[in-house]
Order: sequence, then C-alpha cells, then structure tokens
Amino acid sequence: MKQIIQNYRTGTVELPDVPVPRCKSNHVLVKNVNSLISVGTEKSVILLGRRNLVGKIKSRPEQFRRAIEKAKCEGFVKVWKEAMIRLDDAKPLGYSSAGIITDVGHGVTNLNKGDRVSCIGAGYASHAEMICLPSHLCVKIPDNVSFEEAAFGMLGIIALQGVRCAEVSRGQKVAVLGLGLLGQITVQLLKAYGCMVVGTDINPGKLEIAQSLGCDRTALVEDLPRCVDDFTDGAGVDKIIITAAAKDNSLITLSADIARFRAKIVLVGVVDIHIPRQAFWDKELEFQISKAGGYDPLLEKAFSYDREYKSISQQANLREFLDLIAKKQVNVKPLITHRFNITESLAPYRMITTKNHKDSYLGIILDYNTKQQESYKIDMPVNKQKHHNNAVVSAGFIGAGMFSKIAILPILKKHRHLNLRGVATTKGNTSWHAAKRFGFDYCSTDYRELLGDADIRALFIMTRHDTHAKLVTEALKADKDVFVEKPLATHLDELQELYQVTRNCRQNLLVGFNRRFSPLAIKAKEQISESHFPLVINIQINAGNAPREHWVFDDNEGGKRIIGEVCHFVDFAQYLTGSSPESVFTQNIDTDNKSIDSHDNTISVIRFRDRSICNILYTSIGDRSYPREKITIFDNGAVFEIDNFRRLRICSPRRKSTVRLLSQDLGYRNEMDFFVQGIRGQHDKIAGQLQGYFWTTLTTLKMMQSLKEQSPVAINVNELIFKD
Repeated sequence: MKQIIQNYRTGTVELPDVPVPRCKSNHVLVKNVNSLISVGTEKSVILLGRRNLVGKIKSRPEQFRRAIEKAKCEGFVKVWKEAMIRLDDAKPLGYSSAGIITDVGHGVTNLNKGDRVSCIGAGYASHAEMICLPSHLCVKIPDNVSFEEAAFGMLGIIALQGVRCAEVSRGQKVAVLGLGLLGQITVQLLKAYGCMVVGTDINPGKLEIAQSLGCDRTALVEDLPRCVDDFTDGAGVDKIIITAAAKDNSLITLSADIARFRAKIVLVGVVDIHIPRQAFWDKELEFQISKAGGYDPLLEKAFSYDREYKSISQQANLREFLDLIAKKQVNVKPLITHRFNITESLAPYRMITTKNHKDSYLGIILDYNTKQQESYKIDMPVNKQKHHNNAVVSAGFIGAGMFSKIAILPILKKHRHLNLRGVATTKGNTSWHAAKRFGFDYCSTDYRELLGDADIRALFIMTRHDTHAKLVTEALKADKDVFVEKPLATHLDELQELYQVTRNCRQNLLVGFNRRFSPLAIKAKEQISESHFPLVINIQINAGNAPREHWVFDDNEGGKRIIGEVCHFVDFAQYLTGSSPESVFTQNIDTDNKSIDSHDNTISVIRFRDRSICNILYTSIGDRSYPREKITIFDNGAVFEIDNFRRLRICSPRRKSTVRLLSQDLGYRNEMDFFVQGIRGQHDKIAGQLQGYFWTTLTTLKMMQSLKEQSPVAINVNELIFKD
C-alpha cells in the first residue's frame, strides 16, 4: 500500500510501498477513502525536518540540554550516535481521514466491518491506503455526510475544543484570529452556537471565505482594533480564540487590546507565549491554552482528569462535529481548494512548502481510488553489498523500536556472519523504514512470515514485554534459535509454560541481559576472589522519570519497571555471585503524587544461596545529570565499583587501579558476538545460561509479590518450575 512518510533527519517526504498494518485488539482496520492535509501543522513539521542540526537544536532546547547531561555521564560519541539514529526516523504524516472498516479487533463491540467512519489521531489517521487505529479514535459517519467532509474530523474537534474552552454563550461577541482551516471551522461553530463573530487574517481571500460562511465582520489584522471598536460599540469582544501561528506574541498583545474587561483568550494555534502583564492586569483577562481535541483515554495515566472533563472526549467532540455537518450548520466543502490522488500526493507538499507559490490553498483532500495490491510483505531492493555464503546466518527481527535501532541493529548490520533477512513490526511505515535503514531483504507486518521463512535460522524478538513469552514459544517450536530482549515473561503461568517448551527443544535461547557482557563487568568478575566468599553487592539505578502514558506502566503490556528493567540487575548479581536467589524483600515509597509510580521507587534485598546479599535501589526521582547506574561489590578485602559502565575502580590490598572507557559500554556488541558465535556452533555456552533466566524472571515476579504482601518472599524455583 502507499503511505506518505517524512524522514525527520532530512525533512524528505516520500511515498513508498509499505506493508498493510495488522489489526490489533481494541483497534479497527480502515481502508481510507479520503484524508485531509492539515496545511499549517504538516508544513511546520516538514520545514522543521529540513532544518540543519543547529536549527533542530534551537527548536528543542530542553531535549538538547538533556542530551548534554547524558553525554557527560555516558560519553559524547555514544550520545551523538544515538541522536543521529533518533533523527533518522520515518514519521507518518496526517492525522485526519475517513474510510471504511475492513477488520475489527478483539474487544471492539460498537463498530463493524463495512461501517463508514471518520478517523482522528496523529500516528493513526495518517495519509495511507490502510490504517489501524484504536476504536475510540473513530466515529460512524452520518448518512448524509460524505467521506470528504468526514475527513475534516481532527481539524473539527480541535476547533470545537477551542470553542468549549472559551465557554461561549449565545449572543456573545467573539473574535477569531487567523482564518486558516481551524479559523474557518471555528467561525462556523461559533455561529452554530449563537455567537456574533469577527474574524481577522493577513490574507484578504480568507476574509472573503469567512464572510461567505457567515462571519459577521472581517478585517485585516492591522484594521482589527478599529473594526472591533465599531462591532462592540467600544466595549471590546467577550472572547478571543487565536487559531493562527506566529513566531512572536503579537497576537496575544492584539487580543488584549480588543478584549473587554474580564474577557477570556483561548490559544488554539501556536504563538510565542509572553503575556503583556499590564494589559492583562488592567482588564483582569483570562488566558487558556486549548488541549488538542479533548480528553484522550490514552493519556489517562499521565494526568488526573476530573469527571467533567472526561465527558468531553475526542470521540464525543468528533460525534458532535459530524452532527453539525449533517445538520448543515457547518459547511467544510467551500474550504476544499485542491484534490489529489494518493499516487500524486507529493505534489501538494511541494506546493505548501514552496515560497511564493502561485496556487492559493486551504483545504487539500487526498483520495485513495487506487488498484494498489495490498500485502503484509514487501520485498526490498536487492542490496548488492551483501555477500551470502554458508558461513552466514540469516536472521529475522520481530519488532524494531528505538532501542533496537540504537543498540542492536547497527551492530548486526555490520556483522560479517549475519544476514538481516526479514523484519516485522505492527506498523507498515516502521517495518519499511527498518528494512531500508538496515538492509533487510524484506519487511512485513505479520511476524508469521518470519516464522515460516525456512531461510531464517535465528529470530530476534524485540517487541513489548507482554508478547515475549508467546513469541519465544512460537519461535522455538518453529525450530529457530532465539534472542529475546528482557524480560523473558511477565506472568508466572507464561514462565512455567515456556520452561516446558525449553525442556523439549534443542534451539539456542539467549535473553538480553547485556550488562554481564560489558568489558568492565568481565574485568570485575575476573578479579573477584575465587574463595567463594559471600559478596555484598549494592546496585543503584537512577532511572529517571518516564511519562505515565508510556506502555511500560501498563500492567498487561509492560508489567511495570520491576519486571521490565530491574531484571537486568537481578541477572547481573547472579553473574557476579555465580549463585541463584533464595529470597527477596522489596519495599517502595508511598506518595500521593500521581506523576510518580510507586513501582519506580523501590529497594530490594536479595539473599543468594551462597549467602551473598544484594541490595537493588531503583528510583525515578533523582536528577538526570547524576549517573544512571552505580554498582559496588565488596569481596573479602576488595572493593569493585562500576560507575555507569564507563569506569571501574578496584581497591584491594594487592592493587588499586581505575579503568576508564571513552564511552559507556553496556555490552551489546559482546552480547551479539556471543549469540552469533553460539548459533554458528563456535561454543555451547548459551545453554548454560538458560536456568539463570528462569531464576531472574521468577525473582522479579517475587519482588512484585513482596511489595503486595510487604514481607520477604522465598524463591523456591525447584517447587515452582524445576524438577530435580
């Protein structure tokens, strides 16, 4: 299928053939009929992508500051490489479309195949022949509303939410600053709610359109104060809605000038927010920023929404907007100035990004009347630099998120004994981009293509945590060697089932506990006394706060950070001690701050069977400039301190030394070499680590139990899984 994609690093807009997305639970698959190019938003995104590195840094100073802090801890070379990979990302353009449902995922009860729907949401309702989106981001289209009209859904709810924030009443006089798509729709919404409206813009043509759509008065920006003075008999307008974009705060200043006493100003567009205090003080003005299209359940964990606001959902706003179109109270047809087929869709982007272009544009509609063959698999152009031979192992990748692209794929792309054959992700654009970026033979949105590919010998599973156990089981049964990113499983029943599978197969299974492969970890392990004296280990992780809406906090998908991240350090302690955990006691902080997850701030004490003890402190409330990981090992007269896996300090009666690396090395390269060598038969050490994976995973599950019970918990693997 065709999809419009922008490379953020270069700003280039492309129209590649990508695999059709798979329909997921609580999602629907929609065949787009029309989509709307949001000229203002998409133009700004493209122009930002075209900026050089300095320009991108200036646009995001806070992220640049964090990168500098990270570089001080982990090394500038490492952070620079990561930044370049993050920039080289394929972003789908578009967030407003309409089409027909072709498939319905498990859990969807209010929509059916064949329904005509209006679709919204960045990253979902994109410019693509087929889209997959959560069911709450689409609404059935009324019978008398066309696909073209319904494609205005996202712009409509953004405008509607701005009107809601303004809290307008019938008969009030409202000024709309900016008469682009958002402004023109806002004018009509205000008229539908009984307001009197004055609109302004720098383009005379847009004033004429607003007048034809019912705007009571219009004026060029420079004439607006005089127009408002006449419109309100010198009193000023009751409400002002800013729907324009500006690099300065001139529109805010203008709003204060035309406002009556105690008026309200709502910002829907994008301007420099510097409030002129004196003007706002004189009139006791209120200023509010409208939040996109309304309440979004996907962000529920990040914000504490009150009950009243939850009723103003994006879906409710979309339903109301479509009803207003159906009742002929909002007319978007006059706003359509151009129509393009998806096959010629690069033309409008050249038009909107070319200075002084002769065409005057406002609403640009894409249609998807094509005979394109839809496929879940796309073959990539042959990479002539590849040299396949018997010594090369072909590998498949299931999942290709940012971690894979930063830490794993750059290593494997250059590995002389590995051929990257197929990659599968749930989204067509991410699958296609990973294949293009790292030289895969083909890309897919169906991981079963990889399972059934006889040429693939090894599978890398890099998906979300809750899928690991299932995919590992399927891959082993398909006779594939497997590398799976941690954790191995998120629930005990998964772990037990997986153990039974591993007992009956001969394939290699390596879990991504990479820190034991770090050069500094290996060096410390070599120096630890061979007298089997119990170790005292203190592991401190300054993890940093993650957004509450991140999938890692989902009980189903992520299993919390104890299972998803603390497992790294349980494994590392096993590596250092050479022993298995016997019991664990985990406690956490108790806070009313909903932005802090209690599972992010824990202290766990693990006792091992060789009598060693390990304390794991995991916190998200520390400063990011402080090192993320610090490990101290006390061993019968010696102390080893690993600082962020960049420095190792050794203190013992025999020697005192410090080993420093130019950049942090978490062991990914050694880990990949270890795996590839193992599946090529150069060693048989992978199997020896298998039992430790089950110990580690069970320990993290017991940590969760200890938290719940507020008491120490025994780790008896022999009773739960292993049979001696």
